[in-house]
Amino acid sequence: MGFLDACAPARCTVCDAVYRYGDHPFREVLFGYALCPACRGSCAPSAAAHRCEVCSVPIPRFIRVCERCRREAFAFSRAVAVHRYSGVPERVVAAFKFGPHRSLGRFIAEQLAPVLGDSFPAAVTLVPVPSSVRSVRRRGFAGGVVIARELERITRVPAMELLRSRNARTQKALSYEDRRANALRSVSLRPRRAVPRRIVLVDDVLTTGATADSCARRLIEGGATEVCLLAYAIEY
Repeated sequence: MGFLDACAPARCTVCDAVYRYGDHPFREVLFGYALCPACRGSCAPSAAAHRCEVCSVPIPRFIRVCERCRREAFAFSRAVAVHRYSGVPERVVAAFKFGPHRSLGRFIAEQLAPVLGDSFPAAVTLVPVPSSVRSVRRRGFAGGVVIARELERITRVPAMELLRSRNARTQKALSYEDRRANALRSVSLRPRRAVPRRIVLVDDVLTTGATADSCARRLIEGGATEVCLLAYAIEY
């Protein structure tokens, strides 16, 4: 450990700080990502707040479903997220989505694994939310696929790539209704794939829910009876 600290000191992928390796230094070297103790501590699971039963947003304890989910009819029956999309978790996602840090998908999956086991039944199939061809070309990989495959490796829950996404308008500047229509146009089922009955969609960030809703609708059209969502972070 001292040799590594002296010759190849660890540099945090998220905050760029140089730090001393922990108890298992070769794990960080081999896995390709490094997170300093401060950033790891900021990503530790916190005590669960009372959350909306549909979209996972924190709400007062005297209600079960948030106002938006009472107003909207999402095709997915439930969404669970580990972190709020801010601070260190937001920077982890940014490094994964926009930096050359594919290996952070392993870290994200490690944090999702216990939540998957606690929140969803065993008889499910993991399905990654698809990335557009443009996004895959820019990043060199499909983020949802990387996370889902790492989750499959850790939990032994099977993962299937059932959805595809063609290039569409950028979602960021669109209203919710326009996002929903845009996502529904761009997402489709891959041909000649049998769709399992119970599915957990896997994604890095849940924002408006429009993309997850469109994915769930396509899967239900293909024969799924229940579609849920597991995300690393949620924006609210």
